[in-house]
Amino acid sequence: MAFVLYLLTAILTALPVLGTLRWAVWGAPLFIWQPVSLLGSCLLAVAGLVSFSHRRVAARIAVVALVAIWSFYLPAVASILHTRLTDQRLTVQVVRWTPSKAALTISDTLQGTNAELTTTDIEHLQALKLTGKIENAGRQTFGTGRASHALIVLDHPVMSRAELPEPNGVDVVYIQRQNGWEKYPATAAPTLKRTISLEPLHSQGIPTQTLVVVELATGAKQGFGVLWPESEAPR
Repeated sequence: MAFVLYLLTAILTALPVLGTLRWAVWGAPLFIWQPVSLLGSCLLAVAGLVSFSHRRVAARIAVVALVAIWSFYLPAVASILHTRLTDQRLTVQVVRWTPSKAALTISDTLQGTNAELTTTDIEHLQALKLTGKIENAGRQTFGTGRASHALIVLDHPVMSRAELPEPNGVDVVYIQRQNGWEKYPATAAPTLKRTISLEPLHSQGIPTQTLVVVELATGAKQGFGVLWPESEAPR
């Protein structure tokens, strides 16, 4: 019975590790805990063979094997748990702002689609007492879990990478200024260490698009692009 248990556990713990090792063929990095864990599975199989004649020795080998195996599984479990606890359903809404002395007008060419401005977005924009014209530039939702919302107001294409902290389960507004970024509410809105990055995409040396890239709880990144009319792109 002990032999069957040791052998079955050795096989079941080795298969996921072998699955990660095969990605090395495609350039995935190798980590020391992968071969260590695989060695632990092999030791567990050895413990199964030894158990026929020396149960206590087999048990000691199995303990060493399990420590080696968990060098792979413990970080993986911790990573999954961390992802589950810190994940959120983050909606990023981006608008283009053309400042002027005229009263605020809001244009939503995406009305009737999943990316239309919400009533809450419009209320936030009106509460900021901005003047000029606001245009909806796009919206996308990332992740799962508790709701979080970032409204980003751009008045010109970014010329270099900018990083904005992700809101932590709250609504936050970021306004682009010539000398940096303003956040509303300034101090009351908690944020995460993960970021929303804004990067310029150039065409013939002109930044015609702003890439909005969101860092997910898993460490992966997703995003979308904000197009700029040629007349608004700096030269």
